[in-house]
Amino acid sequence: MVNIVLKGMDVFLAKDFEEKLTTPLAKLMNISEHDIMVIAYDSMIFHSGIDQTSMHLCIDVECERQYAHLEDKIATFILKLSKQFAIHTHLLFKYFESRHLHEEIDHQYPLYLDNSNIANVETSQSDENTEIFEGNIFSDYEHIFPNDDDLKNGKKH
Repeated sequence: MVNIVLKGMDVFLAKDFEEKLTTPLAKLMNISEHDIMVIAYDSMIFHSGIDQTSMHLCIDVECERQYAHLEDKIATFILKLSKQFAIHTHLLFKYFESRHLHEEIDHQYPLYLDNSNIANVETSQSDENTEIFEGNIFSDYEHIFPNDDDLKNGKKH
């Protein structure tokens, strides 16, 4: 398993980053694309009390120690790709032993959602015929406030 953790990247840009990253990285590491996850936090980067998020991107690569010999190649690829998304990129590799990886996969479900297994919900409602209700929306609750004449008359407090 390889986790690419993006810190300081707009979560909507992370989708584009992931699409350009996963296939080439899988080929470079000689692993399945299913072994790569891109994680994007809704995060910001600060320095000296000033937001630096549009200037800096921090990326952590979390992977098994067996891939350490590919670090320079992976770093070159990710840093080149990151130029499309950030001005300055900071890349950190975090290695772990495979014996420390534990997973629970429910094989009754697909491992990932894709266009073949995602639910598409279509609605036929249109806002064109929507009428604005101008009545007293609290009329059903007047019994709770029996002495409140303003509420009964629809006046605001």
